[in-house]
Amino acid sequence: MTGHRVRLELDVRSFAAARFTPYANRCRAAGIDFTTLAELGDGPRERRALYELNKECSADIPERGAFHSYEEYVRLRPSA
Repeated sequence: MTGHRVRLELDVRSFAAARFTPYANRCRAAGIDFTTLAELGDGPRERRALYELNKECSADIPERGAFHSYEEYVRLRPSA
C-alpha cells in the first residue's frame, strides 16, 4: 500500500441533499437500503461488513494498491 491516505469530509451545513435525491431514489427502487451503524449496531459483524465494503470500494481508486488488513483498518478507523 502507498504511504498516503485520502480523507473525505462532508460539510453537512452546506450539503445540498436535494441534488442527490434522484440518485438515492433510484438506489432505493433497486433494493438498496441506506442506514447508519447506529441503526445497525457497531459490533464485530457490522465492523467486518464495513471493512469489506470499504475494501471493495477502494478497488476503484487508481494506484491505491493493496487495502489495509482488517487489523490495520480497525486501528486506523476513527471512533465515533
